[in-house]
Amino acid sequence: MNLPPTLLTGLNAPNARDRDAAAEQLGDILRWPSLTQHEAETAVARLLTATIQDPDDAVRESALNAIGNAFECRDLPLRLVAGLVLQRSLA
Repeated sequence: MNLPPTLLTGLNAPNARDRDAAAEQLGDILRWPSLTQHEAETAVARLLTATIQDPDDAVRESALNAIGNAFECRDLPLRLVAGLVLQRSLA
């Protein structure tokens, strides 16, 4: 399966509801092993950016849940979420 580019671009939508929906849909896709390893890592990296930078709490929560779904289903390198640790230590 190819990672739908509209979901990745949806994380940058001007409307928080659309960004939240994109993060939730990515979480659903990441729950299943239908993506390649590279696609999953790309999605997690984009979701990580949303988790750290999005001003909307619902979007950040959905993005973080989606990242959790990805780690339940596959072996991903921990370097992908190293930004969360760094962000937390700066807070």
